[in-house]
Amino acid sequence: MAAFERAVVLTNPMCTRAKSVRRRVAELADSPYGRHLEVIPTKPDREATEEKIRQCLQPGDVLCVAGGDGTVNTAIRSANVPILPLWGGNGNDLAHMLNGRPVRRPSRLLERAEVVPIRPIRGDISIADENTTEIAGSYAGFGAGALGALRLDDGGHRKKIFYSIAAARMLYEADLLLKSLAEAQPFTVTRDGEKQSVYDITLANGPRIAKVGRLPVQLTEERCFAFETTDKSFMPITQRMGALAIGRPSGSYITDKTYDFTVHEPVLAHFDAEPQILPPDTHVSLSLAEEPFYAVTTRLGVHC
Repeated sequence: MAAFERAVVLTNPMCTRAKSVRRRVAELADSPYGRHLEVIPTKPDREATEEKIRQCLQPGDVLCVAGGDGTVNTAIRSANVPILPLWGGNGNDLAHMLNGRPVRRPSRLLERAEVVPIRPIRGDISIADENTTEIAGSYAGFGAGALGALRLDDGGHRKKIFYSIAAARMLYEADLLLKSLAEAQPFTVTRDGEKQSVYDITLANGPRIAKVGRLPVQLTEERCFAFETTDKSFMPITQRMGALAIGRPSGSYITDKTYDFTVHEPVLAHFDAEPQILPPDTHVSLSLAEEPFYAVTTRLGVHC
């Protein structure tokens, strides 16, 4: 079991599930982990937020993230202590894989948690003479998947009554992704010296992306998969989602190598639902990062 001395909370005031997250933060404040609780609100300047996180954290802390996958991504990039996502966004993939369904009392979770290392997806992006590095704990996408992630991040669909039902939520998100695929435009990439037209490239960090139920953490297995969608037919995307749901993906296995391509038209990309537009002639090199981040889980070794 992990032993933590203090909770530090990274909070996104605009997160989708702000009300429920505030209750979890209040519970932490009343627990032994909240004796010296410090709250860090996110800022529009992401680098400023990351620098504030580095300044506040000290050995023995746990960083509780009151936000969605994008806010968790900020924590992954800057924290040198274990991370506990608090289910504050739309997808909450990392939170579900680490600790199952949302809990009302995160302090109870911390009492029985373990800390595990996870190697995130690393994206080295070269645009002209400028090189940047992006990180994704759960997933990255280019094209239709990025468009779907952007629409999912809108949050307006959360007002629909059925969205509180896990199975209905997954079906709605699948439909949203299929509509994004139908509306997406193809883009040309060069990969392994050959040009091809694709609608989507998606990377999943692990054999299963958690969308429904109490799924176990599988990111510690260091298996990263890449999928390409080259047509708009219904079957490829549904087969991919079904394979990820049961933990049997059939994409390219890239754990010990890189997945490289160059885009020839502007294309929408995302890393943990954080969108950006890549201009023509951008080179992308994707791999598992050498340096892991550390996460808090109660789902290690659980089989579903």
